[in-house]
Amino acid sequence: MSAHLLEFAGIEKAFFGVKVLKGINFTVPAGGAVGLVGENGAGKSTLMNILGGNLKADAGSMRFAGANYAPTDPQDAARRGIAFIHQELNLFPNLSVAENLFLISFPRVSSTPFIHHGEMSQRASELLREVGLDLDPARGVESLSAGERQLVEIAKALSINPRLIIFDEPTTSLSAREA
Repeated sequence: MSAHLLEFAGIEKAFFGVKVLKGINFTVPAGGAVGLVGENGAGKSTLMNILGGNLKADAGSMRFAGANYAPTDPQDAARRGIAFIHQELNLFPNLSVAENLFLISFPRVSSTPFIHHGEMSQRASELLREVGLDLDPARGVESLSAGERQLVEIAKALSINPRLIIFDEPTTSLSAREA
């Protein structure tokens, strides 16, 4: 198995004939953290959107956890263990914190279509504690501060037990005090 969790080789992407990524090559070590920096428009978000399954690369390849990797969509990336926290919050304000955490994968009662609310609430409380939030999982997202909503986004990412979390400008929606 490779010492790298993630490998990019020759990644390219163009929009309307304008190349925004050209021959991107780099690796992320297993157990490591990497910060990708650059000016606005440099292609950072584009590269992360390719990794997260939101965009397709025009050329090049990726490997994740030692295997070829080309996600078909964000759900495919999540199933493979990649969580993406976008610049814009992806929460539904009319739903509870717990419902937002498990929107894609509500805990079910056996193999029925019924949601196991007790398990969902318990697991939501555990995830919220992991990110330092002490609040009722039944609370509506609309009542949370921007900082609390960002922490709920992080808890949502943790809910899939990811091997890799992508943070794309996670403090953009926060005030200077919250950031």
